[in-house]
Amino acid sequence: MLTEEHVISAGLGCREILADCQCKQCNDAFGHSLEAPFLNGIVFFRHMLRIPGRDGRVPEYRCQGRVDGRDVPVVFTGEGFVEIPPQVVADATDEQGRLGKEYRVFKRGQDAIIEANLKRRHKDLAWRRNPEDKSRGVIEVRAEFDSNVLCLSETNRCVAKYGLNILTHCYARSYVANRFRGLRRFIQTGMHEGAPPAGIIWNEALVRRVQASPPKHVLILFADGRRHRIVLFMHFFSLFPFCIVAPDVDVSIDLLKSFYIDPYEGRLNPMIVGAYPVPEVLFSEALANEPRGTTKQAHAAGAYAHKWILKTCEERRASDDHCLCYECGRALETPANVCPYCGKAPFPDAMPDARSSEPS
Repeated sequence: MLTEEHVISAGLGCREILADCQCKQCNDAFGHSLEAPFLNGIVFFRHMLRIPGRDGRVPEYRCQGRVDGRDVPVVFTGEGFVEIPPQVVADATDEQGRLGKEYRVFKRGQDAIIEANLKRRHKDLAWRRNPEDKSRGVIEVRAEFDSNVLCLSETNRCVAKYGLNILTHCYARSYVANRFRGLRRFIQTGMHEGAPPAGIIWNEALVRRVQASPPKHVLILFADGRRHRIVLFMHFFSLFPFCIVAPDVDVSIDLLKSFYIDPYEGRLNPMIVGAYPVPEVLFSEALANEPRGTTKQAHAAGAYAHKWILKTCEERRASDDHCLCYECGRALETPANVCPYCGKAPFPDAMPDARSSEPS
């Protein structure tokens, strides 16, 4: 029995559905073996950009931090909180010479949880708090991203499946059903001849020819009738550029279709190229000739994305070109007095004169 699936993953903020396109067993296997490694590998960006998943929640991000010279695990929750599990500091001895352990807690209520857990095994537990040890501290966090995930075989096959879904969305299931056999073979088995049909690319000059607005996904489909192939450009979050090349003898007419997905809204919208003209034939040829799916491409794209997420947001906010909403954490294309997503002032020092000028 066929079931519905998202055009691209709901974990990337997509809400568009393809009906009756894949059996549930295959869809589950795809999600577990191919999609999960990719989504988990870029969870840092999904969290920092506040991208809701299938359940509507922003995924948590786990990393390592350092407090007073000690390494500690750190969790950034989807709700925007920072949590550090209690830490065993050392063995301790009280005034009566009884042995015990000293814990350091980082959040109100953690001591009660420790006490309840320990009393299940130690009925005569004596718990003593050290109020004089209350203090404020600084947490150093190592925000790391392993760009190797961008060129894994699982990632390439996952992106290839997204590409097949885009083709289905554009051409209908009946047209795609018995075509693009090489792409299907790659998705199902990972086998291919020559360069992989799908993979990360990195040519900054080429990528910049397409209008980008992080964190929107940009999807551009070129049908090259002369070479009988589809060239699909997929720019996830406008940070990670992938290219898919799918030959098929039935592709005989040139065609250009372009979309973007705002991951906060999740819908496919037609994209107007506007001030960024893209001569589709020349651009598609350049894309198809780029190396794809290699470690070199992955590291270059990953370095650019990491730099953007850590530095460029603040630099652009200062230049009135881009900002993040302080209330919901979402990226805004242009500064505004009211966030279009949460309806609140995006800056902590929002301009009062702008609010006072509104009609009563």
